[in-house]
Amino acid sequence: MGNALDERIQRFEYHMNVHVLCIAEELARQFAGGAGPLSHSGFFILSGIASYFETVYQFITGENSERDPTTKRQDRSKQFFRQGFRLVYASSPLRACVRINWSNCPCVK
Repeated sequence: MGNALDERIQRFEYHMNVHVLCIAEELARQFAGGAGPLSHSGFFILSGIASYFETVYQFITGENSERDPTTKRQDRSKQFFRQGFRLVYASSPLRACVRINWSNCPCVK
């Protein structure tokens, strides 16, 4: 019998690859092609990829970004995005300056 944690990680990786990253990659090909209805999918790609980092941090911590149970503070999406980005790109010099103008991001409204 396999390790339950390893199985969870494999399922998570599979779903993120198939349902987020592979779709974003295909949309990016269509976007780069510059023709057809998907040639205007840049904003949609950005929205999907932005959710990836928040989801990674949720998976690793087992916490929900919607509510902090100790303080009842809502909307931890910004914090989870930043922490997820820093985990994914741990050796990148960009990890220290991750900022998003969240007032324009549709995934947190």
